[in-house]
Amino acid sequence: MSYLYIKGLLSQKRSLIFFMISFDSFYRKFKHVILYMASFFIEMFLFLLFLFLCSYFFLTIFTIQGNSMEPLIDNDSFIVVNRISIFLQDPEFGDVIIFQPLNPEKIKIDRLSCLILSSVQIEHNLWDCKTIPELYIKRVLGVPGDTISIEDGEVFRNGDRVKEPYILKKNSTRVLKGETKFVVPQGKYFVLGDNRKKSDDSRSHSRMWQDINGKIDPFVSQKNIFGYFMWQL
Repeated sequence: MSYLYIKGLLSQKRSLIFFMISFDSFYRKFKHVILYMASFFIEMFLFLLFLFLCSYFFLTIFTIQGNSMEPLIDNDSFIVVNRISIFLQDPEFGDVIIFQPLNPEKIKIDRLSCLILSSVQIEHNLWDCKTIPELYIKRVLGVPGDTISIEDGEVFRNGDRVKEPYILKKNSTRVLKGETKFVVPQGKYFVLGDNRKKSDDSRSHSRMWQDINGKIDPFVSQKNIFGYFMWQL
């Protein structure tokens, strides 16, 4: 082994020892700062993870755009949505649900917001996130097996008139496209807005209720229900 090679090894060893001593000295000097910063970032990560899990599985906050659910929910208000219950029980008559229709409008959104809001969307491409589907809120008036009819501005469920103290105006339920009777199939729900004159709901033949073939389906599929309305902030 040559002298120069041995000298090079000794030089590298001294450099490594010097680096270790310097690092140890730096660590001892700034130990509390390093531990504090590490603890801060770990706690921040756990906090964000907690918020994400809560948003996905438990509670989510939405902004309401529109007045179709007045007087229960005001336009431009914030609501709290219960996510967990949708995994535990099926919607019942009178529940207010948040759902994605067959053909929803698309909302433009930046990638950062998409990553933050990814937990509250039912269907979108996270990697090509220029738009996300809009969600809607309505009241369940018909569950699977029910027959819903609309007569003289009122709703009848299985032949019985539905008492609706929550609607904005009495006797304001009108048929929008000629159909007066709806038989709710299994796995689907008939929904109406409380402000009947301003609501695009199961009475409508608008684009949001059309499937990919253009066929109208006036019911909300259970798999497209996102959660239950809890309260307005």
